[in-house]
Amino acid sequence: HGTKEMTRAILESIAFGAKAIVDRVEEQLGYAKNTKEIKVDGGASKNDFMMELVAELTGKTILRMPSSDMSAIGVGLMAGIQANVWNNRDSLNPILLPNKIFKPISTMEEKRKLISRYQTWKKACKHFSGFYSRT
Repeated sequence: HGTKEMTRAILESIAFGAKAIVDRVEEQLGYAKNTKEIKVDGGASKNDFMMELVAELTGKTILRMPSSDMSAIGVGLMAGIQANVWNNRDSLNPILLPNKIFKPISTMEEKRKLISRYQTWKKACKHFSGFYSRT
């Protein structure tokens, strides 16, 4: 019973961290507010529950890329273009398509509850921000 709640809390915390980063980027770079989609990769992106949370929290469409390590693939693709394996970047579009898309679909009531949990998380983070320096 407790393991399920702990797992959810951990996944929510990661999603809340992603929301905080998106908010900060939008705050610092005004043009980012117009961004409708976020491309994601990495190990955490493999978790559908978390990607759905990020979509709901940010109000943006989340595009999960086909590999969890798109940086390495990007380097390989650039090398392939340089070596004339591909003619140009446009020929790579099929390789760079997302393998799953997450869109915000919650009701206003569900969204309100999720944002309330996010606000509580932010307060907890602020409260414990100096935890290690106090011990």
